[in-house]
Amino acid sequence: MKKLYSTLLICLGILVWISCSDDKNIGEITDSSQPIEPGTYIVGINLGLETPLTKGVGTNLTFDNVYESDVIYLHKIVDGEEAECIEIPVRSYDCQNPNVMDECEGFIYQIEKEDNSTITITALDPETREPIEGKSMPVNEDDSFYFSSIPTRNWSVPENNQTSYNPPTETIASTNELYKRQKESNVEIYRSVNNFKGINDLISSAGDLELERKCSGFTFQALFIDMENIDGTDTQEISMLSPSEFQEVMNDSPDNWYIKVYIGSMFTSQYDMQNETGIQEEGGFYASSDYGDYNTTHTDNGLYTQFRFTGNGNSQNILRGYGYNSYSDNYLFSPTNENYADNLILYVYIKHWTGTGEPTEDWLSSDEGAMYTQITGNEVINTTVQDGIFYECGATIDIRELYAAAVENDLITESSTSTVNVLSKSVSNGAPKKFTLHNAKTFIRY
Repeated sequence: MKKLYSTLLICLGILVWISCSDDKNIGEITDSSQPIEPGTYIVGINLGLETPLTKGVGTNLTFDNVYESDVIYLHKIVDGEEAECIEIPVRSYDCQNPNVMDECEGFIYQIEKEDNSTITITALDPETREPIEGKSMPVNEDDSFYFSSIPTRNWSVPENNQTSYNPPTETIASTNELYKRQKESNVEIYRSVNNFKGINDLISSAGDLELERKCSGFTFQALFIDMENIDGTDTQEISMLSPSEFQEVMNDSPDNWYIKVYIGSMFTSQYDMQNETGIQEEGGFYASSDYGDYNTTHTDNGLYTQFRFTGNGNSQNILRGYGYNSYSDNYLFSPTNENYADNLILYVYIKHWTGTGEPTEDWLSSDEGAMYTQITGNEVINTTVQDGIFYECGATIDIRELYAAAVENDLITESSTSTVNVLSKSVSNGAPKKFTLHNAKTFIRY
């Protein structure tokens, strides 16, 4: 399996000096330990990123080498909760470099030192190289700095997107936070690999800036298929579970079965970009969501979703069945808490709707009456989550295991014949009941 850390190399930087009041050429810094002389310095950094561009879907899922934001922020490091920063626009242009790509990106800023030693950093318009009004900050000669893709020191989950979650007792803690994804916050975030110590260092950063992601990416799946009817060859597996075959086994249409996947517990609600650490709390979880609603509302409400026809396919396996699968517009991006980086756990919850009409939102949001299983493959539990890696994880489960678990946990009535029975057994309204997987194929790919 391939580990991709996706360090973004920023190359071809330009350091240009513009004339100052005494017309003395001070564009070159010969002694970085000495204060810079008064004048105006322009620093241009080109984002000529490494290739190939490899973000994909399915088993080839990886991060690409594209800086996603159209701005970058230069932060001043100070003690305390927050420090000043300036927003600098990122511009795309033809870099004319056949070894990189057709288009590059870059940004430009100026450092101006007056005769009275006052120093100001200002963002420049990448087209005109003119100062942008309101995009300046005063600095001292020996201040330290870093670049990031967000305008604050702390990345955070909005408070109204945090709720309590009581996961099964085999997790690392008895009570964890459940976070709701939001389009504005759960995006790829970047930080410069190094800090810049002093104005000389910041001026000399042209052409030598490295960025790295301070988040991981996740897609997850729970796929129920007919493992007794897998065709193919020694190197390929093919299985297709039709709606009628699902109903024959489960005694009901897949439309009446609902699923939710919890993934955790290494997530944090707040990440300090300056110190590159998550706040030291009990690990948190995210829940799967309906990708259509997520794209419409931009918030993940963590409701159970109807079983959908989905698959797990690559050149070796073409498996199609029912369950849940993250789609290309529903990936999870989030920083993690390094104290819990070893605790990648997935819980698959199943509910069966036996009422009339459509389920209520209260029913879809509650775990009461559900059954759940923990994905226990060693390749999942023993994986240490790292920044800059995209994880695809989940399980492929035989439909007959789902049937046996549903009977055992009172979600359906056991069928005495092969025909579809009228359901007569009511769903238990107690706490979720655990079922154990015996023949599942758990996986994590990265």
